[in-house]
Amino acid sequence: AGEAGGTLVVRSLTRNFDVRNIVQLMQNASDARLLADPNVTVMDNDKTITVDCAKDKNVTLIGNHITANLTGTCESVKVTGNHETVNGSVTNAFVAGNHNTLALDGVDTISVAGSHNTVTHKKPLAKKKTSVSNLGKGNTITQK
Repeated sequence: AGEAGGTLVVRSLTRNFDVRNIVQLMQNASDARLLADPNVTVMDNDKTITVDCAKDKNVTLIGNHITANLTGTCESVKVTGNHETVNGSVTNAFVAGNHNTLALDGVDTISVAGSHNTVTHKKPLAKKKTSVSNLGKGNTITQK
């Protein structure tokens, strides 16, 4: 990992990881604040956290088997690990990992580059319609 505000160096990638998809998503999401410095970064495995989005607006999950329960509405959530779960509301959701589950009450932008993820969302927050970009494989994104 890099310094705060610096560069993240990835030393190994699974065969399903395609960085071109992530770059394309970030280029297409000029209003999405996907590159914002996170207030909460979890670089661990097998953790459950509760995030108060009034204080910590940006969340990054890098480990595996992490559950994040959001209270309030966060600005961004980035899911880069595998088998992670996010519950709550977020303006912009970005998923690069695999086999993750997001159950979102409200969301304006969903960008998925990973594979075999499940995202359910109820309603947009500020936009008339939730914007969805799905460049991964085997993902399910549904509005309920």
